[in-house]
Amino acid sequence: MTRAVARRESSGAEPSAARSALVLRAVLAAFGALVCGGFSGLALVGAAGHDDRRGLLVFGLGTAVLALVALVDIVVLVRRIRQERRPWT
Repeated sequence: MTRAVARRESSGAEPSAARSALVLRAVLAAFGALVCGGFSGLALVGAAGHDDRRGLLVFGLGTAVLALVALVDIVVLVRRIRQERRPWT
């Protein structure tokens, strides 16, 4: 399931070598996934030992969702980086 990406012709208003910072975004997403995953694990383990665990469970599940979003972002970014590095014919 590949799509052909058409390259636009330069209008002259942008730099000829302009590129998006996909690698930086991937690094930041990986950092976010690790931090959110760590906080999620700590919160869920901490919730197991407390009587009033609702707050920790909500925090743990919320950070787990953020970690999942970051992982999906990494997958999308890796695909875009690979697509950008392909030689255009």
